[in-house]
Amino acid sequence: MARTQRSPRAREAAPQPASKAPSQSPPPSWGPLVAILLLAAFLRLWRLLDAFPIVGDEAIYLRWAEIIDHQGQWLISLLDGKQPLSYWIYAVERMLFAGADPLWMGRLVSAAAGVATAALLYAIGERLADRRAGLLAAALYAVFPWGVMYDRLVYTEALVNLAGAAVVLVSLWAFEPERAGWRRAALVGLALGLGYLLKSTALQYASAPVLIAAWKLRPRWAEAARLLAIAFAVAALFPIFCILATPAAPTLETHSLVLHSTNFFVHQEDFLKNPFVVLPQNLGTLGEYLGSFLTWPATAALAAALAYLAWRRSAAGLLLVAVSGAALLFQTTALVFFPSRYPFPQMWPLLVALAIAASDLARRLPSRRQSQALLAGFAVVVVLPMLARSLGVVLAPRESIWPSDARYYFGVHAHNGAGMREAIEFLRAEAAQGPLVVLVDPIWGLPADGVFPYLNQWKGARVYEAWWTTEPGQPILPRGEAEVIRSHYERVSAGTVDFRTAGKVYYLTATNYHPRAEVQARQPGARLALSTPKGDGSESLDLWRLR
Repeated sequence: MARTQRSPRAREAAPQPASKAPSQSPPPSWGPLVAILLLAAFLRLWRLLDAFPIVGDEAIYLRWAEIIDHQGQWLISLLDGKQPLSYWIYAVERMLFAGADPLWMGRLVSAAAGVATAALLYAIGERLADRRAGLLAAALYAVFPWGVMYDRLVYTEALVNLAGAAVVLVSLWAFEPERAGWRRAALVGLALGLGYLLKSTALQYASAPVLIAAWKLRPRWAEAARLLAIAFAVAALFPIFCILATPAAPTLETHSLVLHSTNFFVHQEDFLKNPFVVLPQNLGTLGEYLGSFLTWPATAALAAALAYLAWRRSAAGLLLVAVSGAALLFQTTALVFFPSRYPFPQMWPLLVALAIAASDLARRLPSRRQSQALLAGFAVVVVLPMLARSLGVVLAPRESIWPSDARYYFGVHAHNGAGMREAIEFLRAEAAQGPLVVLVDPIWGLPADGVFPYLNQWKGARVYEAWWTTEPGQPILPRGEAEVIRSHYERVSAGTVDFRTAGKVYYLTATNYHPRAEVQARQPGARLALSTPKGDGSESLDLWRLR
């Protein structure tokens, strides 16, 4: 049988195997981001309890959590003009993990907020520019010395930082022209309102939704105004709640649910005479903060990056500078009390701007090798000095942070919690052996507020504020029954205690408040059980055995 021959044309027309679909670019690897977040976590968790002793404000916040836990006073912080959400978090931690160290748990919240902020900065950088910018932004925050310090302390600024990043990210998502609507606008308001419920300083991010809506929705100004009205109406529910929910109790006239304390601000008459009366001093202080907590190489790189973004007319760069600059301008012109924690939450937008500038410049270079060289130089000049300073914050904080902060945390002030851990361990050992009463001074901060979270109602121990010590000549240990108060925050009676029937009685104070000679004069027979020097040794934390 003859073989059938195919013509060349037939051979060409014969069916061929199906060709492979065009190759698609692989999904981005999450490895670099995970590594950055692990670095951020390591720098914030390492020596979490050892690098810094407990400080005054930390003790106050943990005391409020103890009051919530033991008294059910969920709105206690409003009496001090501070919003309650962060203290609710600390209180719930106490309830869920009753045996855990309160200071460690509180600091863990800040560390987690710091890692979450790094993740949000990645998302913001990617949305405003590209993935490389997002990774650079997250990396900069991971090694940011300012963050490594405040993301390991029980200060609400770490949570405010996270809230600010959330407000910006949600606003970028909500005001996309194709998807903008009232539901998304309401979520912007929810983010801003929850930020306020953490601390009123989060309101300094209120400019972000306005700027982002104006940028994304232009020239649809009427729609932008309508959506912003919805967002701010939702956000307004939170301060209204705080105003209506403030407990009926004596409060200081200087307390404010917006400004916290009016004493922190330039007096109105002085401001009207000269709106910039404190600006030179605060700008100088801000410059010192940048040198200590950003490093001078990174500060120089930031200045160059902002100039580059201005030259490129970068809308993203302008947005970030405006969000940060509006808050910093307010702080430097209005505040007479300008600690380093106040400008800290306004610095991350500048880190994102620096990351965007570096990524954009690397993308525009003509060769891959030049781009890699630029990024390597960025790591050496910017990232490594920040990492070195952050390691200093962890290993040698007294020598590495701003000098005035070092004096505050490690000096002779009563705010310095040196010796608190040893005193609490001593008292817990005493409480384990039988009934124990501890008396403390009715003074905000340390040492009083640092004792209650650890010892009050622990194995039957009771801690009382010895308000009678404010009256000259009164003995520290009452000779019979004495009225006690719930706390110096509430100033409400908690009944009477017959101290004649109390077992072991100790008194914890600082020589800043009551020198040893005064204690011995007011309470003859008092025996010094434990003493820890502060700073240069001129002051100390003293634990006295009264009975």
